[in-house]
Amino acid sequence: MAQAHGLERTGHWPVPYAVLRHGQVLTARFLHIRAARATDLDPIARVRAAAVVAAAYYEEAVDEEDERRRFLPRVRGYLDGTYHPRFARAERTVIVAERGEVIGFAAGHASTRLGCTGELQWLFTHPEWQRRGSGAALLRAMAEWFARAQATRVIVDAPPANPYRAFYVRHGAVPLDEHWLHWPDIRDLRPA
Repeated sequence: MAQAHGLERTGHWPVPYAVLRHGQVLTARFLHIRAARATDLDPIARVRAAAVVAAAYYEEAVDEEDERRRFLPRVRGYLDGTYHPRFARAERTVIVAERGEVIGFAAGHASTRLGCTGELQWLFTHPEWQRRGSGAALLRAMAEWFARAQATRVIVDAPPANPYRAFYVRHGAVPLDEHWLHWPDIRDLRPA
């Protein structure tokens, strides 16, 4: 399984805070971010399936169970290092956010795509947990991983029709071209 820099020793990143609506605070006591394990594969696939079906972005994603089955081999391969996105280098991580169960996940790797040094492969939270700070907490944890991996110019695939594009823009990503957004320096990640 691919190692996540900074997670080898403790197995998790503490989340100091995530701002929620109405000024509430979700503390590390409630949200735990850690490196994904093989036992997280099905919950990860379920989170992504629920998010893509709810967003109605992918035309073929109309059934959560079908979407879960389609995604499972990709995330399994990504986690064990046998699925290689184009331009990806070996350094990669998959993290999960949990609150009793997996409610979100993110994955990224070092990359040479479009002159960048890192790529955010996936970031999804379950629809019931969107707009409550868990996605922002995952993005901050990924930013820390990219900085430790010395992959600070980070790209994300977010074409204009992608319903999650606004999330990345709120956090400081800027257009690289019509299809891709990037953070010129992920260490300067902007809070939403």
